[in-house]
Amino acid sequence: MEFNSFNTQTKLIPALFTPWIASIYLDYNPIASYFIAWTGSLVIFYLSIFSGLSPCNSQRPFRLQVMRPIIIIQLIFAGFMCSSSIFYFFNQIDDLSEESILLAASDEQIILIAQCQRYTLLAHAALVTGIVVVRPPQSLKKYTLKKTPHLVIKLAFSAITCSSILNYIPGLSQFKYPLYNISIACTIYLLIRGLKKGAVRDWLPGLLLFIYQLFNAASTGYKEVIIVQFILLIFMAFPYYPKITALAAPICALLLLYILPTFTGIIRTQAWILGKKPQEARTNAYQIFLEHTEGDLILNNSKEFLDSRISEMDMFIQYVKYNTDHQELTLQQMILQSLYALIPKMIWADKPSTEKIAMERVYRFGVVNRDSPVSAKTRPVVDGYLMGGAAGIFIYMFCYGITCQFLCNTSVKLFGGHQLGCCIIFNSIFQPLWRGNNIEFLLNNLCYGIILLLIIHQFMIITKTITKNPL
Repeated sequence: MEFNSFNTQTKLIPALFTPWIASIYLDYNPIASYFIAWTGSLVIFYLSIFSGLSPCNSQRPFRLQVMRPIIIIQLIFAGFMCSSSIFYFFNQIDDLSEESILLAASDEQIILIAQCQRYTLLAHAALVTGIVVVRPPQSLKKYTLKKTPHLVIKLAFSAITCSSILNYIPGLSQFKYPLYNISIACTIYLLIRGLKKGAVRDWLPGLLLFIYQLFNAASTGYKEVIIVQFILLIFMAFPYYPKITALAAPICALLLLYILPTFTGIIRTQAWILGKKPQEARTNAYQIFLEHTEGDLILNNSKEFLDSRISEMDMFIQYVKYNTDHQELTLQQMILQSLYALIPKMIWADKPSTEKIAMERVYRFGVVNRDSPVSAKTRPVVDGYLMGGAAGIFIYMFCYGITCQFLCNTSVKLFGGHQLGCCIIFNSIFQPLWRGNNIEFLLNNLCYGIILLLIIHQFMIITKTITKNPL
């Protein structure tokens, strides 16, 4: 692992933590402290991506760097973790009377929101610090990607085929989802590149596969799998159509916020609870929007999603409130549970469910009732806090950032460059790093992701798709 020189970090890294220090200084005024912490993330975005201190300035053109961790992972991770809390905050303020707002400095909920926002800002600064201390891959590549006809479309169909086969092989589900992610990334790359070149043989299969994958995602009842496809579409289109993509991205985001809460809610109710077939539930969901009869319901669902579900601030607050008095969870427990999760089911048939192990933490802290069907697992910031408060958050997220950039560098070196290595392989296999997961699942994702990375690399060497460069 190569690290950037100290001189390149001396100005940027202290600047990243300045908003956090300012928010702590104003902790006696929770509303002011919250807004300093919230705008602090915007400052970090600017410093690390757009300013003269940004590591992006020393590399290739900006539009060709959007798939690097400093941009795509930071925007997604910190966007959900830090920026989305503004809706929750204003919803809490609306619930207060005018007299209470004037006395908000003594309101426990507002104090806790400000405290948690300061923690998320610290996590954001630590994440970016971890990313920037690792040097991006240099021009000298360890392997060269040969010009193979229709490589991307072959990779797309191979990945989707292998992913489908793994549905019938117990104990190998860890490889199924990364392979399917590879097929999605290849599909979108084919579509965008084909449109840019005017090559029907590329964009037509890419379009057909994209529609097929989008229909599959729409049947799951999960918002995230649909959002991921559009995120990849926007980020992969940006290098080719920067102005159009910059204009289309916010419009696309607003449409998804308007449609998805109601659409996925209908799928879940009809398919999960009422037992209807996913295709039938999906058709009924389409009807709601085509008939324009439930406008108020759609708007209310979207508002509720923004106010209470897009941000996980409410859950974080409950962990902070409970942990202050109990301190039951230890670092050793969390690491031990993570190691259990690494053992494959085919080796340990009676292995406890990782989902159940992870949810025990949620039940213990009173975040979700045991009778509820909801899955509400912790995210990296919460896990860091439970490991050791503010210091735990800094160490965890600093290591998280280093891991992101290291795995990106490794993918670029092993697959002959940025296009295949970073844009497709890294952002597919290690996609869980975009938003993060609890430590049990995340460590499992990373370990099996590295194994899959090496398997695909070795297969490409055997088929002479990539060749090792002479030393």
